[in-house]
Amino acid sequence: MAQPSGVHRLFQSIRQQPLLLWPLLSLMIPLWPGCTAPMPKRELLAQELILQSNGEVIFSQPFVLDAEAVGATRLFASVGLPVNSAISLTTELLNASDQVVLAFDKEGWRERGTWQEDGQSGIYDESDSYYEVLFKPNQSGQYRLRFAVDGLEDQAGQALVAQLPLRVDVQDRRVDHGLAIWTFWISLGIVLMFLNSIYCQGRRRYGGRIDDLLETSAFTRMNYEKGVIMIKMKGRFELLSYINSDAYKKTSSSIKLPLSLEIIDGNGLVLQSEKITLYLNKKSANDEDDPPYWQFKKRLFFYNPRLRSLRFRLSIPEQIDCVEQEWIDFDLRDRIVSMRPLNIRRID
Repeated sequence: MAQPSGVHRLFQSIRQQPLLLWPLLSLMIPLWPGCTAPMPKRELLAQELILQSNGEVIFSQPFVLDAEAVGATRLFASVGLPVNSAISLTTELLNASDQVVLAFDKEGWRERGTWQEDGQSGIYDESDSYYEVLFKPNQSGQYRLRFAVDGLEDQAGQALVAQLPLRVDVQDRRVDHGLAIWTFWISLGIVLMFLNSIYCQGRRRYGGRIDDLLETSAFTRMNYEKGVIMIKMKGRFELLSYINSDAYKKTSSSIKLPLSLEIIDGNGLVLQSEKITLYLNKKSANDEDDPPYWQFKKRLFFYNPRLRSLRFRLSIPEQIDCVEQEWIDFDLRDRIVSMRPLNIRRID
């Protein structure tokens, strides 16, 4: 029989790859906001006013709010206070009909004094004299702000008379970056869980913690559909009981472990036979007083071109060098899909 050409083998290997790429489009969900250019903030109002402490009402210049604008509208106001004083300030947002659509109060203060500690001293000047409000207008239109001082007092509670500078800024298209970051990580976590539920999970046919790999091979006899089959193994080896506790220091950090593989069809015919080298890698025990252990991990992928009965006959030595098998976690699955090319053995 003529052997397939190199090009034919290449296309054959590509066809047997269980690539499923459309779920990767879900990564665009958390990445989409970062892929789109952020809209620039718009300065709707930037004005400096003078507040009268006697309660006289003052108005800002009118400005236009767009209810359809992306993000929130931000109002920022900062008032200059006399030293050692407290203020109660009322702010109202008026629509074009001079109806109050938003109102809030600000209790502010400023304090100056001296401090002494460990032989050192100085002057402090602290204040809480600004506020920031984020809101979303229900209707587009022209608006303005109305301010009034409800009270200005000194530390003794006596009324003060003063003219207070007030800086007002209004911007729209404001986005809460902290919330955006949290949204990104939460949506990314949901997408990763979705992808994890699809890739290299497949349908579990047999698995569990076992003591004898060769004996377990008998349970792999079953009908397999056309597609990719995966065998995943994780094993632990420990020092032989009669080995001196100091002997492990001389044991190699990586031990070769031969794995014998045979694939047998429903008629008992050996379709494929292979010797695979695994590596036992030394790991430190959780308790410093305990000796280390050796561990291996291996995933094998097979392409089954048609529906048929198969058995995977696997065996490894239970003892090698100065270590012996403790347990093996065995997992057999079919209907495997992947986001990347896999090293697949074809079952002819």
